[in-house]
Amino acid sequence: WFANVAYSYSGRYTISASGRIDGSNYFGVAANKKNVPLWSTGFKWDIDKENFYAVNWLPSLKARITYGYNGNLDKNVTAYTTGVYQGADPFTNQPYLSITNPPNKDLQWEKTAMLNIGVDFALKKNIVSGTLEYYSKKGSDIIGENEILPSAGFIDNSTFSNIVKGNFASMKGHGWDIQLYTKNVNKGFKWSTQLLFSYTTDVVTHYGGTLYPSDLVSFGSGASGYVVPLQGKPVFGIYSFRWAGLDPATGDPRGFENDTISKDYVSLANPSKFSDIQYNGPARPKFYGSLGNTFSYKQLSLFINITYKLDYYFRRFSVNYYNLVNYYSQNKDYSLRWQKPGDEKKTQVPSFVYPTNYSRDIFYNNSSVLVEKGDHVRVQDISLGYDFDKSTCHWLPLKHVKLYAYINNVGIIWRANDHHLDPDAPIGIPSPRTYAIGLRVDF
Repeated sequence: WFANVAYSYSGRYTISASGRIDGSNYFGVAANKKNVPLWSTGFKWDIDKENFYAVNWLPSLKARITYGYNGNLDKNVTAYTTGVYQGADPFTNQPYLSITNPPNKDLQWEKTAMLNIGVDFALKKNIVSGTLEYYSKKGSDIIGENEILPSAGFIDNSTFSNIVKGNFASMKGHGWDIQLYTKNVNKGFKWSTQLLFSYTTDVVTHYGGTLYPSDLVSFGSGASGYVVPLQGKPVFGIYSFRWAGLDPATGDPRGFENDTISKDYVSLANPSKFSDIQYNGPARPKFYGSLGNTFSYKQLSLFINITYKLDYYFRRFSVNYYNLVNYYSQNKDYSLRWQKPGDEKKTQVPSFVYPTNYSRDIFYNNSSVLVEKGDHVRVQDISLGYDFDKSTCHWLPLKHVKLYAYINNVGIIWRANDHHLDPDAPIGIPSPRTYAIGLRVDF
């Protein structure tokens, strides 16, 4: 069910409201179980239409605010006991079923409360116009994982654990969005600019599941598709083993265990305390946006778009001697490895040892020494176009024709890391630069 209503008074004040009821049998068949009421309400004020408003240089000014709730359904979880038939049991030759979802009578919809406050403005002759928005989100009853008592009698056959999914998590976030449009030159030669700026941050406010420090190091960034949230930190973050430098005598990597320098790589790669790992920062940029400039003269136009991402981190790859020996996989850092005493002053790449030590490589490749800032600025797009139309080409049998050339992913013009890595593709091959030439016709 859905309803939407809006009322405007005196052309200056507008009140709107919407409501809906969504239902799903995933939560049960009772109305109070399967149905969830969702709603939002808003208010808009056209300040520039007020009698007291007399700002000539800012003829357009409007303010708005909305607040409401959204809902989400995770179809991997239900209130009912569900399972999968596995065929015949090898001992009894009888069909059997594996439980994939234990019963959960308390299962609820995921809900998100969202507040949005915005201002729209325009200077005289629209020389400068734009919007400024602030938003705040609060997610509750978010689906997460948690361990249940073994006495419940449930074991997940895929993981051989007693971990179930339910409404075990919550989070919140807020941010700013700014859009600015300027007409810098508006004569025979024209130049306009579009600036997009976004700031966003989030934090996990509650998580009832069981976490292990090594899980945060391996999966905390979200790159593998898993979500491993830590209360008080962003949903996606870069975590690493604490680095204590190379051993001056052997070139072995060293870490910290209970604040003591150690080379016990099995323990270092499987820490039991969260104090033995380091939170480096968010894995998603807090600041991002673009700066686009359009230049035009008569029928010729040029568009250049520069994008930026700031305040986030990524993990770069380095040598892995186990993979080198067993799979012939190499990394250019091999040439920078420690080879003799004193090299630790100019390199952080461990010495090569044989036989190789798998845990040694795991510790080094997940240590803080390989964490880099992802901040960068790149030229994302360049397009060049020429317009043919009736006003300039009377011989043209069509309404409008545009010939254009386009380049995408032109290249990075600044990056915070010193290893010439593309933070959007720290492993593998970066996205290629692409070219296109086209013709657009309007009949």
